[in-house]
Amino acid sequence: MIAGMIFKQFRRVRIAYHFSRFSDKLSLQKVRDAYPTRLIFTKTNSGGADKVWFYNMLADGWSLDDKRQPLLSEEKLGVTPAEALTEAEHGKNNLPDVLTRWELRETTELERPRTEQSFCVPKADIVANGYDLSINRYKEVVHEVIEHRHPKDIMAKLAELEDEIQTGMKKLEGMLF
Repeated sequence: MIAGMIFKQFRRVRIAYHFSRFSDKLSLQKVRDAYPTRLIFTKTNSGGADKVWFYNMLADGWSLDDKRQPLLSEEKLGVTPAEALTEAEHGKNNLPDVLTRWELRETTELERPRTEQSFCVPKADIVANGYDLSINRYKEVVHEVIEHRHPKDIMAKLAELEDEIQTGMKKLEGMLF
């Protein structure tokens, strides 16, 4: 309880007096159901942050098990790989994208929606959420709408299939006797 209050106070001070520019959550192996998070704070000397930039880092090019094996060739690992990554490879190594988007944090990143892998959150939203810096607090998830058939249609189809099964069983029974 007290530790939580201390960390909340720390986050409040960092947001109020320093520009918090980066927060990522790397989905490495869970430690007691918590994902490691990196926070980078840069001093602004101008009274604090107006916005906080978040990046949902899902992969760093290495497996998430204890062995930490590379998922890509050596030329495609790290922050600045020797070869460009395809979209599928980006799913295995987000580091180059983190660097690219970090450099755009004062321009195009400001306009990205919260459904994207990186986005900015106004200070007022963070204050309203008790200085909570978890990306899941601010990330918007778009749920896919799934349309189901009406239950009466499903029941009618099941009755039709049952009739086919019964007809087939009667034919089979006729062949046996």
